[in-house]
Amino acid sequence: MIVWPEAAIPGYIKNEPEWDRAITSFARAGHTPMLVGGLDADLHEGGGYTPYNAAFLYDSTGDRRAQPVYHKHYLVPIVERVPFVPPRWFRRLSFFGGFGRGKDFPIFQVGVGRFGVAICYESAFEALARRYRRTGADFLVNITNDAWYGLTSAPYQHESHLVLRAIETRMGIIRAANSGISEFVDPLGRAFQSTKLEEKTIISGTLRTSDVIPLYVRLGDWVGTLVVGGTLAMAGALVATRKK
Repeated sequence: MIVWPEAAIPGYIKNEPEWDRAITSFARAGHTPMLVGGLDADLHEGGGYTPYNAAFLYDSTGDRRAQPVYHKHYLVPIVERVPFVPPRWFRRLSFFGGFGRGKDFPIFQVGVGRFGVAICYESAFEALARRYRRTGADFLVNITNDAWYGLTSAPYQHESHLVLRAIETRMGIIRAANSGISEFVDPLGRAFQSTKLEEKTIISGTLRTSDVIPLYVRLGDWVGTLVVGGTLAMAGALVATRKK
């Protein structure tokens, strides 16, 4: 499988038929499925549309319409969506994305296995990776555009989230990033074949994953809930003791 990063298609795929045909031909010629980041939209009756930050899978025949489209769920505040208010209020502002939030969590099927997609900083949300693993994913694919971080520590912090997601779910992970860091992560959280920042390159390799379903996936974040409950119970006991 070939993976291109977030925003690899510069615009709405529905408005870029030449790009669509080129990717279709490339996937068909190599008999290789391709996951590509781009923009999608739902058109409304009577005009208007809802845009989505999306990921498209072209299968080994070059067909993407037979595959589900992943729409990003966890949107970057302000940049992709202003929290708690209707996006239409900000339509005239050029810097406001007003993206829609995805509703489905598709599991993609390719020859090497089943996988779920996390776009950009969705890698920071453990519930998404846990849900994919619980519903049958063999590995996770993270596509992102880290170019706006520049040469700062932020790309390394962003990339490190995947160490936690791999350990929590015991899944292997593929990461494809504009400007870096692209890499593979094994189920023990060990990254390999990592690229440097702003390095024009291609990496290829074999992803290692496992069939282990940890208790964290099966039961959820019960440890955190237990800690919070225990803390509140001890605080209550302390207050009661002081009152006596």
